Amino acid sequence: MTVFNNGGVGHTLGQIGRNQSAMSGSLRRISSGRRIARAADDPAGRAVAVNLQTLDLATRRAMKNLNDGVSLIQVADSAGGETTDILQRMRELAIQSASGSLADSGRSSLESEFTSLRDEIDRVAEGARFNGLPLAEGTVAGVVVHASAGSGSSHRIAIPLGDLRAATLGVGTSSVATETLAQSSLDDIDGALGSVNGVRSRLGASHNRLTSALQSAENYVTALSMARSVVEDADLGAESVELTLQRVRQSGGLSALATGLRSMQTSRALLMGSPGGGGGMGGVPPYVKGDFPEDLVSP
Repeated sequence: MTVFNNGGVGHTLGQIGRNQSAMSGSLRRISSGRRIARAADDPAGRAVAVNLQTLDLATRRAMKNLNDGVSLIQVADSAGGETTDILQRMRELAIQSASGSLADSGRSSLESEFTSLRDEIDRVAEGARFNGLPLAEGTVAGVVVHASAGSGSSHRIAIPLGDLRAATLGVGTSSVATETLAQSSLDDIDGALGSVNGVRSRLGASHNRLTSALQSAENYVTALSMARSVVEDADLGAESVELTLQRVRQSGGLSALATGLRSMQTSRALLMGSPGGGGGMGGVPPYVKGDFPEDLVSP
């Protein structure tokens, strides 16, 4: 028995400190919902989680690019659809004017409408824009969309655009002013319709490709989120059990500490005399409860 040193008390204090640290870690993981709330919890796991998060964020940005590409195609295709309607009406006028039973005065009215529709083709082509980008003037051959989180040409999808202006389509000088011109215009309009159909067909193929890439990206994001959850998220059930165990250990440690401190008081009592006795050893005053801080510790 010693008076001033007690190895059991020191060991108990150390264990209480470790239990307190473990309790703090459990509380931190439960409150954050993350098994890796800080890099020190799992350095390697933290690096993996950060890489997964980087891929997740980049893929979500790529999905936004794909959605923008789909919207761009829809705008371009709407211009193609309107041009098709105009050309079909122009063909009706050409068919009407190509008939020999129509008087020249009637063809004059048809020519007026035909010319207006031809000008409308150019207006539609010039008005088809996405974020200021011309889609049907022929000045931009195509647009490239970055479709995934990686780099390089294999992660990019090209969207071909067309030129839907009347001159490019071959109807810039078409006329229905005479029977002969009207018959010639029929061939021009048929060629223009074929060109517009080709542009719209390529846009449709690109639309389908972007939609497929978007679905693939959505599946990839889901897989990344699940993988990150396995690496980083806390098991709240297991953490609650661990916290309860640490609390029990902490309570036991405090009880053991109180017991150890009482044993030190007993050693001092032997040296100084029993509490309440008449005088201590070597002229030391009798031990009085409260002389030592340890007296204030409850079991």
